[in-house]
Amino acid sequence: MIRAIVFDFDGLIIDTETLEYEVLQQIYKEYEVELLIETYAQNIGTNMGEFNPYTNLADLSKQDLDAQFIKTLHRERLHLVLPSLVLREGVMDYIHQAKQMNMKIALATSSNRKWIDEFFTRYDLHQYFDYICTSDDVTNVKPNPELYLRALSLLGVEGHEAIAFEDSHNGSLAAVAAGIHCVAVPNPVTQHFTFEHCSLILTSMAQFTLSEVIDRIGEK
Repeated sequence: MIRAIVFDFDGLIIDTETLEYEVLQQIYKEYEVELLIETYAQNIGTNMGEFNPYTNLADLSKQDLDAQFIKTLHRERLHLVLPSLVLREGVMDYIHQAKQMNMKIALATSSNRKWIDEFFTRYDLHQYFDYICTSDDVTNVKPNPELYLRALSLLGVEGHEAIAFEDSHNGSLAAVAAGIHCVAVPNPVTQHFTFEHCSLILTSMAQFTLSEVIDRIGEK
């Protein structure tokens, strides 16, 4: 029996990831080089990826660029356009449906608490989540399962009693490693991943109701 659901945040509840890529890609183009989406996606869902897009641009441009300058420029431009983002389709439907089914809801994200609080306040999401687990709460972020194991402990459920919704390869690996049924909902940056280890893959959270998702997982 499913008793809880756990959401990722970036790219899943709000697609910050595609916007981050688009802003960074524009900066790359200004230096007449390209950032391949497959390369950038290696770091999605974690802060432990080996690929550094800022030092990469400095290397590719063959100019005397400072990686910290590029990072700061990226952050500044990103924050100018972040207010344009909206919740991904179907997110609030799943949240309301989970509440109607008396399920507990948690967040498990590799982002820090300050980042999450900024968005949760903007979109009035705190009221819906029983627990929030961020990179500030663990030693290891995704693809390590520590965030999800912490969420399960706080929720008081076993892995098989929960469903995780993820958009990234790293995040889905973490959920599955924690023994949780994982539903992948890719975004434009992560859609090239196969997610073969997931229980279900959706084009959006509007594709099926939460009850239908639970039924389909139960059939596997």
